[in-house]
Amino acid sequence: MWGGLGYMHRTDIIEKIARKRMEDYKGGDFASTYCPSCWWILARFSKLCKIKPKAKDLFELLL
Repeated sequence: MWGGLGYMHRTDIIEKIARKRMEDYKGGDFASTYCPSCWWILARFSKLCKIKPKAKDLFELLL
């Protein structure tokens, strides 16, 4: 993904990249990642950009 410390330092660039990457989520039911920082970006921008796959925590999918 594209989260991590970059969001703490260059929010202008990270937001542009995150919005562009949300266009990659065209199919599927769920989107997830194991990285906590990346998860935060995915969860936040999936709502802002209204992508079709629902952002879910990886462990929710394993249950």
